[in-house]
Amino acid sequence: MQILKSVIDWIFPDKCMVCGKDTEIGSLFCSECFGNIVFVDFPYCRICGKLLDTSYNNELTCKMCQNTERFFEAGRSLFLYNNSAKSIIMRIKKEADEHVSRKCSQLLYNRYENFIEKADLIVPVPSHFSRILRRGFNPSMLISKYIAKISEIPMDAKIIKRIKRTEYQKNKTLQERQENVKDAFVVNKNVKNKRILLVDDVMTTGSTISECSKILREHGAKSVKFVTIGSTMG
Repeated sequence: MQILKSVIDWIFPDKCMVCGKDTEIGSLFCSECFGNIVFVDFPYCRICGKLLDTSYNNELTCKMCQNTERFFEAGRSLFLYNNSAKSIIMRIKKEADEHVSRKCSQLLYNRYENFIEKADLIVPVPSHFSRILRRGFNPSMLISKYIAKISEIPMDAKIIKRIKRTEYQKNKTLQERQENVKDAFVVNKNVKNKRILLVDDVMTTGSTISECSKILREHGAKSVKFVTIGSTMG
């Protein structure tokens, strides 16, 4: 089996998740791109998981979580959403890249195994059907599928449905983002006493994730946490 794996690796070498160039066997990034990747590490916000600068006090809470009502319990992200992380996420969002989705999901699980394993159910943040028709897929679903497979935690993409075709959140203020996703989701199944893990690609203000969390909690979910591939600075 090891010989067979070596032959496969030689025929199909690993690709850098940022630029797509061939890398050494077992490497996720080429040497040039690796230097531009920033993993979210301590200190990070104890609520939303955003990377913090060293000026924060011992409360470890970002300004947005201090000043905004959050309906999720906690969140964790893999990369700081810089240009390199954006390249990775665009390969999932625009190309449905299974290789990148699988590798990012494995990294998320390796980094936050204890956090993920406390969930009873994995739920991807839903896309509106019009966007799924245009793209052909839901990016959050790709990530959720692999996290569920690795963790052996059930995934159900039908728990939440997006019933309102919201505008893109980019360039909107926090208040505009919150208003944009208000009443955009419905819960279709029983989630009473379930510990839910929401999965999305990027965490910016957290408005979408918080709105999903709110409706899940209203329907009896015991707790709602989330993981994302990228997040902006706290």
